[in-house]
Amino acid sequence: PSPPPPSPPPPSPPPPSPPPPSPPPPSPPPPLPPPSSPPSLPPPSLPPSKPQPSPPPPTPPPVPPPPSPPPSSPPRLPPPPWQPPPFSPPCPSGTSSRAGTTICDTCSGGFYLEPATGKCESCEDLAGIDCADQTGTTIASMESRRGYWRASVLSKTTYACQMRDGNRWTPCSGSRYISQDPAGRRLAGDEQGALCADGYGGPKCEVCTEDQYYFAE
Repeated sequence: PSPPPPSPPPPSPPPPSPPPPSPPPPSPPPPLPPPSSPPSLPPPSLPPSKPQPSPPPPTPPPVPPPPSPPPSSPPRLPPPPWQPPPFSPPCPSGTSSRAGTTICDTCSGGFYLEPATGKCESCEDLAGIDCADQTGTTIASMESRRGYWRASVLSKTTYACQMRDGNRWTPCSGSRYISQDPAGRRLAGDEQGALCADGYGGPKCEVCTEDQYYFAE
């Protein structure tokens, strides 16, 4: 006998079904934005730098002192300026003060010192006496007016002399201090009186001092 025919091969299995399509891969996540950098800060301001002090100039070498001058005498100071005398109240009537003093111890012009009272009296009360332009007048320094005569420097009494030719001539010249010529105080004699015109002397200048002359009335 023949062998039995081979059995037919078993049917091949159906081809495997294709696998289901794989799901699409997940989309990648969106890219993250790059991390924002912090805002750039300005660089910190530095304090202004202090100016560097300039180096001190070099010290010059010491200069030797000049030679001292020879000793001299101290300078002469100028005199102090003139200072007016201190103010003093006005003097009483008829009195005055001397220059540089504040004491009213002299008689002013027009007055004379009366020794009996020690006060200054007016010369206007004395006929034939002129002391308007004098200060410190005393009886001895009184000036007799022309046409008047007095006996001595100790007397303030005057006598009117003769006047002739309409009062243009008189033997009593006056206008001189009687104390200038002590010989003129003689009442009579050969000496000319200090208050008399030339050639006259004696009381009221009515004595002729030259020989061979007489006083005509």
